[in-house]
Amino acid sequence: MKASVQFLVDGNISLGVVTVSPYTINWNTALVANGTHTLTARAWDTLGNSMTSAGVPVTTSNDQT
Repeated sequence: MKASVQFLVDGNISLGVVTVSPYTINWNTALVANGTHTLTARAWDTLGNSMTSAGVPVTTSNDQT
């Protein structure tokens, strides 16, 4: 198994899985409703063990033109 990180919005919207360090992802915030959301990251090591980060609150506010 390859080490990886999955990025999540509100615990159920996957932004994708990254398998190459640094584990970063771009997020198009227009794909979710404006308002408060929680971002988390779930990481797996090469043995399949996983851990989920504490949530980080963010607020999206996309222009509605």
